[in-house]
Amino acid sequence: MSCLTLTRGSPANSFYRNCCLSFLAPQTTAIGGRRQMNRNNSTVTRKERRRDRRRPMQLEVLLGGQEIQLTDLSAAGFGVAIDATDQRPYDFRVGQHLRLEFRPQGGEALSLAVEIVRSMGENGVVGGVFLDLTDEAYNAIEALLTGRFNRRR
Repeated sequence: MSCLTLTRGSPANSFYRNCCLSFLAPQTTAIGGRRQMNRNNSTVTRKERRRDRRRPMQLEVLLGGQEIQLTDLSAAGFGVAIDATDQRPYDFRVGQHLRLEFRPQGGEALSLAVEIVRSMGENGVVGGVFLDLTDEAYNAIEALLTGRFNRRR
């Protein structure tokens, strides 16, 4: 191989980087078809696509008029658990617009417009996002997430 003078952006630089140095590039390898390793030989897990961190929360709520258990909450959305032993039929579909209603302990009732974005999976959890939150509703959710809800009153 001859010695090349490479300048930034030159065709030779691009060729050399893409072809000749490709063996140095970090590789992602599948192990058993399920786990993947990154360049640091660390296990790669499912990518978290949410903008806001969800906080685990146990609270009885009404979703579309049906009593259900809130499992997590964030500034942008929520998760609710469907009880597999419950005899009532739940029909939450992706794209469906509903009202999420609840009364935090010691607080005023909240009624929020939501859209279902994740239908019930194997774990029995339905996910949704808030639509058109007012400043007051956003502040109430933020206070719940930070633990300041009861101190505001």
